[in-house]
Amino acid sequence: MHEATNTIGQEVGILDICPSKEEIHKKIENISKNKFRRPIMMLALDGAHGPMRPEPSPHRRKEKRGKGEWKEIKGFRLYLIDGTSINHLISWHQVCEDHELAQDLVKIKEAGLIPEAEIRLGIIGDGAHWIWNRCKEIFPSAKEILDYYHCSEYVHGVGNAHYGKETRESRQWCEATLTRIHFGDHEDVLGGLGKMKAQTQEVQDKIDKFYTYLTNHCEKMHYDTTKRGGYHIGSGAIESANKFISHTRLKRSGAWWYAQNANNMLKIRCAKYNGTYDKIIEKYKKDDQERIKNKKSRKSLRLVK
Repeated sequence: MHEATNTIGQEVGILDICPSKEEIHKKIENISKNKFRRPIMMLALDGAHGPMRPEPSPHRRKEKRGKGEWKEIKGFRLYLIDGTSINHLISWHQVCEDHELAQDLVKIKEAGLIPEAEIRLGIIGDGAHWIWNRCKEIFPSAKEILDYYHCSEYVHGVGNAHYGKETRESRQWCEATLTRIHFGDHEDVLGGLGKMKAQTQEVQDKIDKFYTYLTNHCEKMHYDTTKRGGYHIGSGAIESANKFISHTRLKRSGAWWYAQNANNMLKIRCAKYNGTYDKIIEKYKKDDQERIKNKKSRKSLRLVK
C-alpha cells in the first residue's frame, strides 16, 4: 500500500485532482439563479506544518536517520459562497515553496477553473508576505481580505501588554480598536498607537509591530463593507482543510515523512476531498495497463530478434 500510494501520487498533478471546468461552471450557474449579482468565489490560503525527515541518500542503510524538522505545508482552498453555507471546489496542499504554489494557481486559472468574468473573487489569508505577493501577481483585480481573527490577535496582544492581561482597560481598548478597524477608521487607530507611552521596550516593540502591520494591510481590513458585500472575513474554511487534509494524516504519533512521500499522500487526500479520487485511480489503472502492454510488446520483440 505504501508503494502504491507513492506510485500513484507521483503521477498526479494539480489538474488531475480538480473537478472539471464544466462541473465548476455548473455549480456557479446553480448559485447564480435568480440573483442579480455575480456569486462570490473565495480563495483562502494558509500554511500548516508537518514533521519531515531529510531525503535519503543512496547509502541510507549505512547511515543514521537524518534529524527531523517541521516544514511548512502551503495550501489553498477554493469555494463558492451560497447564502450561509460554502460550496467546496478545490483543496490543494503541498510541502513546497511559494513560487511552486503560485505556479499551481496559474495552472488552474489558465484551465478556466477560476472564471473571473463570472464570479466575484475574494482572497483571504493571514499576514504572510508570500500569500499577498503571489496573489497580487496572479489575480490583480481580486478583493483582498485579511483574516479578522489574525488582526484581532495583534490588537489583543498590544492591549494586554500595555494595559495588563484581561484587565478592564485592556478589554475596553481592544473593543474600541477593533470597532474602528471594522468600520475602516485606520488613521484613528494609527494615531492612537503613535501616542501610546510604553512602560517597557518589550511593550513598545509590540506597539511598533502592530503599527507596521496595520500600515501594510489596512487596505485589506474594510470588514464592514466586505461583510455587507457577502464576502467572508474569517479563514475558517482553509483552517478546516489544514486540519482534515494535512494534520489528521501527517501528524501521527512517531511519524516522520520524506517530503516527496508526504506530498504524494497529500495529493490523494486532496483528491478524496475534491471528489476526484475515483478519477485519478481509474487514470492510474489505465496508464498501468498501457505500461504492461508496452512492456509485453518490447519483450515479444526481443524474443523475435
